[in-house]
Amino acid sequence: MKRLSDMTADEVIAAVKRVCVAAKVPVVCPHGLRGTHASVATAAGMSPDVVAGALGHEDSRTTLRHYADGQAVSDGAQGRALKVITGGRR
Repeated sequence: MKRLSDMTADEVIAAVKRVCVAAKVPVVCPHGLRGTHASVATAAGMSPDVVAGALGHEDSRTTLRHYADGQAVSDGAQGRALKVITGGRR
């Protein structure tokens, strides 16, 4: 199996489609997965700067503006604040 970094754009699209079909989930485009990653990671409490780095963005504002769901960002910020308030426990 080829590494993702060695695939052409068409090969990546086909691979993502195969995985979606095999998983019996809606077929999404590879670019759409960036938004999913950004939203899930920020909602889980990952720092927007870390998520931006994972997506290859130099500035977290790009990630927050174009990729992460607003509610996910809010939930993540709330979770991080709660963790600080409770002394690292959550």
